[in-house]
Amino acid sequence: MQVEIRIDQDRCMGIGACVALAPAAVVIGDEGVAEPTGALVDEALGRELCDACPSGALAIAHPTPPES
Repeated sequence: MQVEIRIDQDRCMGIGACVALAPAAVVIGDEGVAEPTGALVDEALGRELCDACPSGALAIAHPTPPES
């Protein structure tokens, strides 16, 4: 399953571990903290990103399935 990464920018310390793991999904923005790009990642990578964040600023958001 593909998931979206959410980032609590008030908790982010801008260390960049998430960017190193998934540069297509997370970038360091102009404010010096991580920002999601909106790209979806595999759920296993999403969990790895959350575990790698020393400030606990990352969370997995399961995207809403498209309406049929």
